[in-house]
Amino acid sequence: YCVPEAATIFGTAGLNWGAITPEEAWVAQKELFRTQMRLEDSFVNISRLNEKKSTVLLCDRGLMDGSAYMPQGKFEEMVNKVGEDVGDIKYGRYDAVIHMVTAAIGAEKYYTLENNEARHESREQAGQLDRRLRDAYVGVNSHFIIPNREEWSFDDKVNSAVDRVCQIVGVPVQGIRKYFSLKSVPERLPIPEQQFVVDYTYLQTEASCDEDSANSSSVGPRSRVQKRTEIPPQSSLESALRVAAAQPLNISYSLREEEEYHGFQNLTTSSRIISKKEYQILKTKPMDHTVETRRWRRVFMHEEYIFEIDLVLGPKGLDHVKLAVECENLNSKVDFPPFLEVGDEVTNDERYSSWHLAISRGKDS
Repeated sequence: YCVPEAATIFGTAGLNWGAITPEEAWVAQKELFRTQMRLEDSFVNISRLNEKKSTVLLCDRGLMDGSAYMPQGKFEEMVNKVGEDVGDIKYGRYDAVIHMVTAAIGAEKYYTLENNEARHESREQAGQLDRRLRDAYVGVNSHFIIPNREEWSFDDKVNSAVDRVCQIVGVPVQGIRKYFSLKSVPERLPIPEQQFVVDYTYLQTEASCDEDSANSSSVGPRSRVQKRTEIPPQSSLESALRVAAAQPLNISYSLREEEEYHGFQNLTTSSRIISKKEYQILKTKPMDHTVETRRWRRVFMHEEYIFEIDLVLGPKGLDHVKLAVECENLNSKVDFPPFLEVGDEVTNDERYSSWHLAISRGKDS
């Protein structure tokens, strides 16, 4: 199912965003938010009519988009006014966010207003808006940026987006998450970041009920639940753990299922948001011979990549640090931010994998 964009419905129906006052725009944004949410909820209900059939729901726009069109603070005020919470909207509503960069950045000659009568931004305005939209979703559980590449046609760009959808639902496609060691981590990043304390728990499955299976690097179906606690940006490790325990900004839960596993490098996975109740039930069934693992995660955007710095915590403090970035394929060249001192690639080094960490500590416990 494809959920239509409420903003286009409003625009084609006669609303001229450029001709209304800020006060009128605030009211219009509130009604737009309500309409978009109702459209999404309606399609969710429709998709559940046949529970035996798997469905994918694609939303043309996300509810956080409104934050890119409103002054800072006004969006949260508006969301609260309609009885919703920004943290729940950002982290607990969508399984993934795929951002297709506007043609105004990197494919300027193709940028036009002719293919959408509700669009009115100049090329420069479209570029600025695109960056604000990307920023609005930094920190969500699965965030993919689809850029404009000189060697790509528009079909190549669309196919890259389709690949990311397939990746999210567990269909094998090109695309890989690469990992790198870090020689050092700045105490403060010079760009905006989101911070989380993340807990992983691997779950019992039929294929992992004995010790030999649990210790194997070629286990079949395998699942883990994740609890992700948002904390204020620019926290220190000590304050991160303290705030996560006492005053978290937001908590979200997800389930990751590995449908196949053929060596550390090749995973076929799917991931979805789950409720707190479902998390609590699943967490009571941890996989034998594993332990829960925790990491302090710092998420930021640089150029066309979303980076995650994971400071993995052990029984006696910091265990190791790794940098993660989602790439289109094995040969993708990553443009690292200049403020990070990046070490070797460790994508194929199982010592850095969450699974290896869970079972190796399980042996010691």
